[in-house]
Amino acid sequence: YLIVHYKWEASLLILGATAWLMGILSWNFIKDPPASPKKQPPEPAPGGRIIEADSQKGDHEFTLSEAMHTPTFWVMFLIYVISAISFQMVVVHIVVAAVDMGIAVGAAAIILTIIGATSTLGRLTLTGLADKIGGRTLLALSLGLQAGAFLALARTSELVVLYIIAAVYGLMYGSIMPLMPTMTGNFFGLKWVGSIFGMMNIGYLGGAAIGPLAAGYIFDLTGSYEMAFVSAGILTLGALLFCLRLELPRKG
Repeated sequence: YLIVHYKWEASLLILGATAWLMGILSWNFIKDPPASPKKQPPEPAPGGRIIEADSQKGDHEFTLSEAMHTPTFWVMFLIYVISAISFQMVVVHIVVAAVDMGIAVGAAAIILTIIGATSTLGRLTLTGLADKIGGRTLLALSLGLQAGAFLALARTSELVVLYIIAAVYGLMYGSIMPLMPTMTGNFFGLKWVGSIFGMMNIGYLGGAAIGPLAAGYIFDLTGSYEMAFVSAGILTLGALLFCLRLELPRKG
């Protein structure tokens, strides 16, 4: 709406000012939690809970260096990189791809609106499933459904189907965003979780830079976004395989 009525330069200024204002207002509501006595951590449920007893033990507080010497860190790092590549391959090009299919620009732009709305919904609702089915199970489920959405995206040109795919994808992608830092804390402890997850975020940002360029390059070679979306699906299936290898890390 903003781009149509005010051009993209003004739209970015408006969005930036809005984010700045909301950030300042939100900061006023952040309070330190009250101190509470330490509680005995709960035992993990079968299949792995999102908060696992082993991850809360004293010998499970990893420094960044110690975490980076475990296979678990690099498996999670690769999952995050692949998620970023796949997401950006699609989200940056999806509107242009839809327009190439003959869909009107305004209707195509709604695809991004749907992804954003369902992503927010996924963050707020689906993450709670991890307490019941386990964080790794939810992560695997989300990656599997995302891969299916990408592959379906490559085979359709119907607007309604595109909206459905966008909704499924946004919901699943949204569930991963809060799940990854939570699982990082579960695996490596909370004392240095900021630096550990910060290092993982470097991988995410690298993947986010690669994804749009890769999709654009594939389009230049083939004249279509079909192979770009198929590639995103295959990459996400690879992340799913990595997810199946996740296990609690051990020091030394």
